[in-house]
Amino acid sequence: MAVASAQTRQAVASLGGQSVPSANRMFSRDRELAVSSGRQSQMTDRDED
Repeated sequence: MAVASAQTRQAVASLGGQSVPSANRMFSRDRELAVSSGRQSQMTDRDED
């Protein structure tokens, strides 16, 4: 079993999302998709309370 140090885990986690330029990310390209996803997320959050 491989165990990474806290510093290694932090370094890997900080890379999240950097492989795709921000201009090419789905929500940057499709505003309607971002809006509808936000609404769905808010409705899900309300249902859990």
